[in-house]
Amino acid sequence: MNGDRPDRPDALEVNSDGVAGELKARNQWLVWGYEWKEDREEWSKVPKDGSGGGYRIDATDPENGVTFDVAVETYESGNYDGLGYITDGDSLIVGFDWDDCRDPEQPHGSVPDIVGEAIADLDTYTEVSPSGTGYRQFAFGTRPDGGSRKDLPCDPVLEDTPHLEMYDGTGGRYLTVTGQHVDGTPEDVETRPQETKKIHEEFIGEDGSNDNDGGNSSQSAEPVDLDDRELIEEAKNAGNGDKFRQLWNGNTAGYPSQSEADAALCSMLAFWTAEDAHRMDRLFRDSGLMRDKWDEDRGAQTYGERTIQNAIANNSDVYNPSSSSYSVSDSLDSGSQSEASSQGGPVNFDEHNGCYGQWYTDEDGESHFDSWCNFTVQVESFLTEKETGDKWLELTVIPSTDEDPFTVEISPAALGDFRKFRKEVLAEGLTTTFDGGSSELNRLKEYIGTRQVPERVGTHQMGYHDGEIVLPTGVIGSDGWEDDPSYTHLETGTVMDRVCSIDPDKELSEDDIDDVRRTLRLLPETRDSERFLSVVGWFYASALRPLVMDWEGEFNHLNVLGDTEAGKTSTLTTLWQLFGMDAEPMSAKDESRYTLTGTMASSSGVPLLYDEYKPGEMATWRVKTFHDLLRSATIGSTAQRGNADGPNDVFKISAPLAIAGEQRIQGPAEKRRCVMTTFRRETTTAGSDTARAFAKLNGDSYRDENGEITRSEPVDFDAHALAYYQWIAAQDTDELRDLWDRAGERAANLLERFGVLEDLGDAPQQGIQTVLFGMAVYRQFALDMGLSKDEIDEIVPESDIADAVEFSSGVFAKTGRVSHVDRFIELCARASSNDYLAEDEHYTFVHKGTDREELRINTSKAFDRVTKFVADFNITGEDLLNRHSDYRSRFSEAYERSGSYVVADQQRSPPIGRALGINVSRAENNLEDFTRSRFSGESEGTSDEEDTVSICDLDAGMHQERVIVTVAEELEAPDWLGGKGYFSDDDGNLIQYEIAEGADPLGDFSEGDEVTLENFKIESRNGVETVVLSGISETSAASINGQVDSYDRAATDGGQENDSTTTFGEMKNEAQLFVANAKGNAIDCSRVHNHLVEEFGVSPEEAEEAAEDSRLIYHGESGVYSIN
Repeated sequence: MNGDRPDRPDALEVNSDGVAGELKARNQWLVWGYEWKEDREEWSKVPKDGSGGGYRIDATDPENGVTFDVAVETYESGNYDGLGYITDGDSLIVGFDWDDCRDPEQPHGSVPDIVGEAIADLDTYTEVSPSGTGYRQFAFGTRPDGGSRKDLPCDPVLEDTPHLEMYDGTGGRYLTVTGQHVDGTPEDVETRPQETKKIHEEFIGEDGSNDNDGGNSSQSAEPVDLDDRELIEEAKNAGNGDKFRQLWNGNTAGYPSQSEADAALCSMLAFWTAEDAHRMDRLFRDSGLMRDKWDEDRGAQTYGERTIQNAIANNSDVYNPSSSSYSVSDSLDSGSQSEASSQGGPVNFDEHNGCYGQWYTDEDGESHFDSWCNFTVQVESFLTEKETGDKWLELTVIPSTDEDPFTVEISPAALGDFRKFRKEVLAEGLTTTFDGGSSELNRLKEYIGTRQVPERVGTHQMGYHDGEIVLPTGVIGSDGWEDDPSYTHLETGTVMDRVCSIDPDKELSEDDIDDVRRTLRLLPETRDSERFLSVVGWFYASALRPLVMDWEGEFNHLNVLGDTEAGKTSTLTTLWQLFGMDAEPMSAKDESRYTLTGTMASSSGVPLLYDEYKPGEMATWRVKTFHDLLRSATIGSTAQRGNADGPNDVFKISAPLAIAGEQRIQGPAEKRRCVMTTFRRETTTAGSDTARAFAKLNGDSYRDENGEITRSEPVDFDAHALAYYQWIAAQDTDELRDLWDRAGERAANLLERFGVLEDLGDAPQQGIQTVLFGMAVYRQFALDMGLSKDEIDEIVPESDIADAVEFSSGVFAKTGRVSHVDRFIELCARASSNDYLAEDEHYTFVHKGTDREELRINTSKAFDRVTKFVADFNITGEDLLNRHSDYRSRFSEAYERSGSYVVADQQRSPPIGRALGINVSRAENNLEDFTRSRFSGESEGTSDEEDTVSICDLDAGMHQERVIVTVAEELEAPDWLGGKGYFSDDDGNLIQYEIAEGADPLGDFSEGDEVTLENFKIESRNGVETVVLSGISETSAASINGQVDSYDRAATDGGQENDSTTTFGEMKNEAQLFVANAKGNAIDCSRVHNHLVEEFGVSPEEAEEAAEDSRLIYHGESGVYSIN
């Protein structure tokens, strides 16, 4: 004790690992510390800045929160007592605080039965409170109106009476979080709308068993049935309406303190609400006097509860609505109630003629309906997004106009924010309006949140998900369209939302099955089997891509090459239609990165078709963008996309891609990731068997065997798609895995027979396995559709399938065998992804986030771990050399080759020591099994310091992301502009810029300078894409991560420089060192070339080549090399 002051309490230690993931994912965290409050004579938990600023924050505003990781780091500094989570009125997370119901000395035997039963019934994430004397729970739901705190009807466990508090953020509140998870309860926040309502009704609400919030007034008050908006208008228009209006608006003039003003407003509310304590609390929270003090503890009550109780105790009169000319009708026709009330939960408003509102009776006794929106809502499901874990609501909006109903998927935040509500709901309709205020929107939120509807998983990705095929038009199961699926499709905002052609009302008839059989007979005959069966196999396998990803971690794409009129586009379009997509192919040549990213993230098992792949006609950045996303789709990694409304969106790129063009996919790594084939013009020649079969399939005219022009009925493409997806949904995954494994064995046997097994790496072999797997799936599907085995053997003989494998593998084999260095680096990537290599121990990165990003590997340390990885995983056929020293000369040779992805050898690389330097971008382009994402650290293309997105790749709108540009040219600007010119990106693409009058964001930057831009806009000015810089735009000098000592000359194994032999690598290092030692780290290029000629006795051409291939930056305008 300190005088009369009790000792500072001890708080339970926070277990950050135990905190629910749903809470961790939100940036609503703070830290708190105990402080003695003299006026209250108690230790209070004071909320503090979660980033360690040490100052008190407003804990009612979620915007003042920080990320969970930042808050944990601040807490672990030792200067604070715990973590806190700021509740958010825009979310559907409700916090339950069961206080004074647990004895820390005997926790298992002290909890009252009603508390234990209620905690078990809620069945959600539960933890012990900081004092150890209570429990905290979090659940998705909505807290009904009618109070937030009440004592529990049970005997005390400690000194104070146990009580329950429920908070959902509408009144502003933070809740302490310990992470001391209670065993046996769920580890994350669960969706519990009905349970939340039940607990509130039982323990807190007006009908609860422990209602003690009322006062001691002797009034026998008639309930006031006016809604809140009407009641406040009555109060404002009364005799003392001016005083009420003043207090309601938050004006405390004439009162000694705000506390007296609070008491005065509550006295008025006691009259107008007929002493309804719950309603008084709700109304006060909507007034201008509301502040966080309202919820501060005052012993067993909060300040607000005590103020309300005193107002009721001192009240002498109440408002009697029966004497008023304005009252709510209590005898409504039952037909006016919302049909949606059949979903359960409260309906605290009325429905009439397809609108929500309230009935009232005027002074003449006439009933009228006052509507506040012109639509009703049917809640379809509560959704959890598969890719992110975010919560969504699926609603059908039914306009009262002639407009058809429409479905929206909205975030819970949209029901607490008018701007979001207009954007996510009203803007989707042509006639929908909402004239209510915050009270009406809150009623709608409570109504929606308490419906008894299915809980489903939402996904933006079409395709196979746990035995269901998710499409924009619905979900297909083994028996057809699912009425109550586990999954549902979320709109992506891309063209893929609109291209699915399968009618959700379609059911397979016997005629449809006949059409499916006809399709299966005709399809393999439409093109040359040697070149086409690999395409057929790939398409049938692509629908099962999610399973292959689970088994192998990668999935090969399809690349079809062919001259004009070889039938590439028409054939692939027909196949796309057979799998339910009715649209023209998308363009590989013209789509922006923004569009490509969103589209390739829209599917995980329905193939996407891209045409017009012509690298020779595409800008360099477009080719690079397409290849980057292709590699991401192979392994299902993430990519970022700019968002004008906030941080970049993150997408999982998972679509199987079919790519057609007159040029082969560029880059060795890209080629090995694709199943490749080539179409011939001969197969489309009129009168040929293949052209005739293709015409029959599509219902086109053709010349029959007798030379007569005829036409057959086209097959029903959608029938095939529906039948195939139903069939997939019914398959046993173990049996499919057995088919996959047998396809792998057959692929190895065939490749060995063709003499190319040793020439192919893992990715090409898996491509062949994919083709064989798809053909096995096709055959089994055909059998189950009623074709006989003999008929199938005639349509697709095994010999034809073998021929197709031989042709496709022949294309693969042309890529050549990989070197020992290539394979070692690929094995390092695989070992790292399986946690055999650790960052800052075996490898590190330099120049993060730039095109020059390097992976530095201490190959000596990594060799032992890679050898162990190969042994542990029983990886065969890797031809790993016996000792690390066997690789030394090979690393040096790779480093010395011009254009090699090995750009440094024995480079000093803190903290891992001397290391091999790998240019990440070059390695991804040249190695089959290497991606940046296999190593830890920041994701591909991101960095705390730089963002490598090209400014020419961004769409119109406001951009907050950082991009690096070069000031290519400064032009004379007209009087109404502050500046004008051209920027260029790393690939030399130009884009015009303009600076608003009076702004000077570029400052002293001039032509040739690299600049980082933030907060800029891209607009079309007279048809020209233009970067617009204003006073809010930010600029800074672009720099390269790295120090002068990173440009050390290469050393030999013994650490001594090898001066006896001139090597290309030594010249590159010498050039870098020469510039690094120059004043300002910049020097004329001719001086660098001359220095290399004199130092090494090489020709000027050789010197210039070495300097240009080094990591120096060449400034063409000034003829200068620099390192920054």
